[in-house]
Amino acid sequence: MERKEILLRIEKSVNAIKPVGSITEEDYIDSRNIGFTSLQFLTFIVQVEEEFNIEFEDEELSFDRYQNISDFVDTVEKLLSIN
Repeated sequence: MERKEILLRIEKSVNAIKPVGSITEEDYIDSRNIGFTSLQFLTFIVQVEEEFNIEFEDEELSFDRYQNISDFVDTVEKLLSIN
């Protein structure tokens, strides 16, 4: 799956939780751009797992692990390559 496709599907999941419109890989997950709370972030993780049929490892569930969407896309790409 191409990175652009991953980003579009992540954007869909973001907007299902918190309508922010279009996102870029440079957007921050915290209050600077998207503004997820920790609960919204975990909800987002679950939606992404379902969307891509992947499962995040425990160490990949930390809000602080992802500075921006690019970091998150990297993790999804890695998980997709494992499956």
